[in-house]
Amino acid sequence: MRPKQWIKNTFVFAGLVFAGRATNPKAIYLAAVAFAAFCLASGAAYLLNDARDAVGDRTNPRTASRPVARGDLSANGALAAAVVSATAALLIAGLVINLPTLATLAGFVAIQLSYSYGVKHILCPGSGSPDTLVNWLIMPRAPG
Repeated sequence: MRPKQWIKNTFVFAGLVFAGRATNPKAIYLAAVAFAAFCLASGAAYLLNDARDAVGDRTNPRTASRPVARGDLSANGALAAAVVSATAALLIAGLVINLPTLATLAGFVAIQLSYSYGVKHILCPGSGSPDTLVNWLIMPRAPG
């Protein structure tokens, strides 16, 4: 689930500052719950992506140490954990926070699904790596 990546989810706390509610206990609680929901959802996305890319990850020195690629977690186990995590995230957002948060999180999950199930392979054919897309975008702008 790559907890070291969860730092990206701290964006939910920015709203507290911009709304002038950084000292409001209920707002802090809801932001913390939103943070947890986004961590669950992003963890689900990583699990799904790792399960789908395990074969290729095994031959890539940068990704070969991921649990599915190295065989510590089965692809089916990763997929099951992804479903549980994403479902929990959506339930938390909808039942504990509010419908706009649920909609935002559902959009995030949809984007992650579209990435894992095709967009990355359309943008980066044959590689499965966003690095190829970055190089493709940068290279046409490089001075000749």
